[in-house]
Amino acid sequence: GVYQLIGNVWEWTRSDFRTDQLIEGQLLLDAPMKSIRGGAFDTYFDNQATCQFQSGEPAMSRKANIGFRCAISVCNLTLVGSGGLQQSDSEEPLSQEVLV
Repeated sequence: GVYQLIGNVWEWTRSDFRTDQLIEGQLLLDAPMKSIRGGAFDTYFDNQATCQFQSGEPAMSRKANIGFRCAISVCNLTLVGSGGLQQSDSEEPLSQEVLV
């Protein structure tokens, strides 16, 4: 697996960015926002480069410092053959590139 990728780019999440999660003040939004996490290469503060820190961006926002990570739950994998893996709902084994 891959670890410690925090700080490369902000990562989109499926979660909505909710203003009720803010500790102080209020935020008026023109459009629904999605949560982004992890900081980016241009993050100014070290405390932003963590999984716990979140910010929000409009869902259609496109920026050079926001990306995404492809992932699959290990709950959906089955051991096959001599150490290979396949998705439980698929008959095709996953390639090594996917597993690295």
